[in-house]
Amino acid sequence: TATNPAGLMFLDNRLDLGVDVFVPRREAEISGNMFPGVDDRYDGNDSKTFYIPEFGYRRALSDDVALGLAIYGNGGINTDYRDNPYGGFGATGQAGVNMEQVFVSPALAWRIAEHSSFGVALNLAHQRFRANGIGLFGAFSSEPTKVSNNGHDTSNGAGVRIGWQGRIGEHLARNNSASMMAPALAGTILTCGNLASCSAPAPR
Repeated sequence: TATNPAGLMFLDNRLDLGVDVFVPRREAEISGNMFPGVDDRYDGNDSKTFYIPEFGYRRALSDDVALGLAIYGNGGINTDYRDNPYGGFGATGQAGVNMEQVFVSPALAWRIAEHSSFGVALNLAHQRFRANGIGLFGAFSSEPTKVSNNGHDTSNGAGVRIGWQGRIGEHLARNNSASMMAPALAGTILTCGNLASCSAPAPR
C-alpha cells in the first residue's frame, strides 16, 4: 500500500513492523598512477552493518473508508575508508560519504464499488548527506569550504500519491498509481514517473 494507497481498502486491520539488515561490501582501487605509493586497493567497510526500519498500520474507519500510515527507510549510501584513498594526493582523515532517507506516508482509501477503490497518500520525505576526507576537491568548487567535513546537510520534500485498484471482469485485476513530489528546498533535483515512486530530493 506504500506503492498504491487504494490497496488499503482490501486489507484487514493490522500493524506491521520490520527491519532490513544491510551489509554491503565497498572498496576502491587506484592503479596506473604516476604518484608513488598511491596505487592500492582500499577497504571502505569501516561501518559494516546498517539497519533499515519499516512500519505499517491500517485501520477501517467504516465499511467504505480505511486509514493507513507507512514509515520506512528508503535505503541510502555509505562508504567509510579508514585509509583515505586520496591520502597520497594530500587528503587527510578518514574518507567517505553517508546518505539516509526516510518517508512518512499517511493515506486514505475509499471503496467506490464492490471490487474497486480509490486512494490518496501524502508523501513526506527527509534526507541527510555527509561527506568527509575529500576536501582536496574543494579546489574545483565555487564553495571550496563546503565540499567536505561539514557534518550532515539535510533536505525535505513533500508530494502526493493517488491510486486506483479494481477488477476488470472476473479474472483480471488492475492496480494503478501515480505520484508527484515537490522538493521543499530550492535547487534540489527530483524525478517522477507514472506507476513509480519519486526519488527523494537531493541534498543542497
